[in-house]
Amino acid sequence: MCSCSRLPAQGVLVAVTNRMVFTSFYVNGHIIVALAYVMLAAGAWLLAERAAPRGAPAAMVIAASAAFVTRPDAIVALALVLGALALQAEIPARTRAATVLASGLAALVWSASVALEFRAAGAAVTTASLASIAAAVALCIAAALALVPLAARLQRYLLLAVEALLWAVVVVLAMRTEGVMGVSVQATWENVVGNAGGWYPMLPGVAALLGVAIVVLRMPRARVMRFAVTTFVPLGLILAAAREGAYRVGAGDSLNRSWSHVFALAVIVLAVLIVAGRPRWERRVRRDSADPPDGAERADAVERAVGAERA
Repeated sequence: MCSCSRLPAQGVLVAVTNRMVFTSFYVNGHIIVALAYVMLAAGAWLLAERAAPRGAPAAMVIAASAAFVTRPDAIVALALVLGALALQAEIPARTRAATVLASGLAALVWSASVALEFRAAGAAVTTASLASIAAAVALCIAAALALVPLAARLQRYLLLAVEALLWAVVVVLAMRTEGVMGVSVQATWENVVGNAGGWYPMLPGVAALLGVAIVVLRMPRARVMRFAVTTFVPLGLILAAAREGAYRVGAGDSLNRSWSHVFALAVIVLAVLIVAGRPRWERRVRRDSADPPDGAERADAVERAVGAERA
């Protein structure tokens, strides 16, 4: 008998070995979330630049949905990215609203089903599950805000306010938690800078270069990408307090593995700012030949014209 007939069974045996299961849990799940970060944030930039393929919004929703069911913290993390996307004025309002709403509904269905599973098993619904439901509901609200022109015009200030709020929460938690935040910061420093987590010098080097680029250069259409990267730091610290356990020194630490979520996106943001960013000291010109006079109104006008042409 040909041994080829046993190949499927052999493949299953290989797939369930300890090392494959370990790798699938610790690596592949992070890769899916990292892909979702790139798809959503870089996709928002391409949509704003009118350079995205026609099916980009659908692909972005699929990537987000895959991340939602992969890691329990993905809904909260990606909600920040999708919320920023909802306010990107250069993207047509209906495109923004549909993308964010579809992602929000997918997140709500999944997080609600998880909560129901807890109840069916007679267990209390976890704080993480409730946070995921809240984030999913917030996405549905953000989809409605995408249709409000004023919200898009205030994107810069709203994103700054959200980021400041995240850091304020970090400060409050540092004062209220019993050493969790301090231990987490120290462990993260050892993992990233001390190379206990294997990231040195790659991660701190990219972070330093990106920090300089953000201070020196600006590119409003890439604002969602920048926001996704810079908010990941305070969000990671908040999650340490939310799980009631400090991060630890070592490559297997949760946050140490989670840096992979935004590392690829950080490299993309750095490259985009260097290639296409404008120095912040240049005088801002509100109307020029390259930019529309008003991103939200211009995007909606183009969308209506394309729809009329197809009709």
